[in-house]
Amino acid sequence: AVEALILTLLSIKLKNNTLRISSYVIGAFTLIKTLMFDTFALNDFSWTYLLDSTRFFSYFISIICFYAIYLALRNLDKDTTANIVSIIYSWAALILLIIIQLIELDNNLVWVTIFMSILFSLYVRLSNTKFNETFYQSILLFGVLLLKVVFVDSTQLNNFDATNFFSSTLVFAYFITCLSFYLNSKYLENNKNKFPSFAEMFSIILSYAATALAFIWIIIEFKEFWISFGWSVLALIVMMFGFVNQRKHLRLQGIIIFGITILKVFMYDTRNLDTLFRTLSYIVLGVLLLAVSFVYAKSKDKLKQIL
Repeated sequence: AVEALILTLLSIKLKNNTLRISSYVIGAFTLIKTLMFDTFALNDFSWTYLLDSTRFFSYFISIICFYAIYLALRNLDKDTTANIVSIIYSWAALILLIIIQLIELDNNLVWVTIFMSILFSLYVRLSNTKFNETFYQSILLFGVLLLKVVFVDSTQLNNFDATNFFSSTLVFAYFITCLSFYLNSKYLENNKNKFPSFAEMFSIILSYAATALAFIWIIIEFKEFWISFGWSVLALIVMMFGFVNQRKHLRLQGIIIFGITILKVFMYDTRNLDTLFRTLSYIVLGVLLLAVSFVYAKSKDKLKQIL
């Protein structure tokens, strides 16, 4: 990795294409060896034996050198080939960064989610600079993070426990991810002129993904009519934020969740619950629907934007 970086810098300084090609070859070998050999043959990360954490150092040095090569080649604006290779290096560094998190923190999945959420936010923020490729890389991070939370965290992390809140790792994973998606959605929407044209659509996708995660978390953590209650509260909160921030897609999400809640109450809750819980479910739903009705009555002009 260091050799590839040195050869790249020398090729730029001396304007030598032979050195440049040599650096590309060494960089390719570095990536292949890191993925195919170091991943399986080197030692896991350990705070106790930090200097013996050879796999971490292998990935770390490769990532740093790849990003350095990316920045060096990125500045050669007139060299199309160098720009293409620089983007390849940046993608390679990101892939290594994702993999090292997954394999080194496989016993601490909630930390993988937290670090990946931070990394996703960082890439979104970098996207409004001259490094436009980071926007598309942030989409990859979004996909990996979403899939991990839904299919891995949901089954392997601990559910909410009021007696030991800090052990409720599933809550932290979902909360951090939802917060990251909502905040970055708002950031993209507020700064859409600084991003590629697809950014506005991506911001809406982020918003829907965050709401969907909250919707799924309620299913996992709650039971019976409490799911209906949780969905109703979620719908109300999402709609209120939609009005406060003048976000049409948030208001629409709230309407969709309310529709699902009403269907669940009438088609499932009333069939399986006894009289007391059935009555409570109707009362809670009725109160929340009245609250929503009041909000819409006060904002009837804005309602036309949705319809």
